[in-house]
Amino acid sequence: MQGSRQAGLSAIECMITIGISAIVLAALAASFQIQQKTYSVQASLTDLTENSRAGMDVIAREIRTAGYNPTRATTFNGIPYNSSNATLNLYQDLNGDGDAADTNEHITYTFNSSTRVLSRSVNDNAGFLPFLTSVTVFTVNYLDQDGNATTTTANIRAVRITLTCRTATADPSWSQNGGYRTTTLNEVVAAKNLSYY
Repeated sequence: MQGSRQAGLSAIECMITIGISAIVLAALAASFQIQQKTYSVQASLTDLTENSRAGMDVIAREIRTAGYNPTRATTFNGIPYNSSNATLNLYQDLNGDGDAADTNEHITYTFNSSTRVLSRSVNDNAGFLPFLTSVTVFTVNYLDQDGNATTTTANIRAVRITLTCRTATADPSWSQNGGYRTTTLNEVVAAKNLSYY
């Protein structure tokens, strides 16, 4: 009777198996890291786009209602000219009581370039609260009925807003803007209520 030989892996076969497993695991880990980074960048870009668009939509809606004065008992400037192109004041008589001094009737936007915060104040009651963060540009240009720039309050009929926002965190693989991805929105918004004066 011949002695039975037990089948098994030799030391060399074990080393080869461990080596192949390590290579496969390293490839899987690298693939996971790439997918995680791609997901993070896409999520950051989605937040950037959604937040800047939502902010611009709110500002545009409030510009459109500026100058609303249903009673016309008194007159007020719906959008007074401001020499600072980083501040926008809007007035409207929402409750029809003849003034623009009640809740949500005087709105001010102001941009602080050093903190990159666009702030919003309602009737100066609570002071300025952050409206959008990670803003790099917010400019206001006043336009007359022909679309020309004006510095005369009585001639303002529209406002051109330029808003540039950046991602909250830098992407080391992005070489521009210090690693921050940006989006810029430009919109000309007509203040329809001002055309009646």
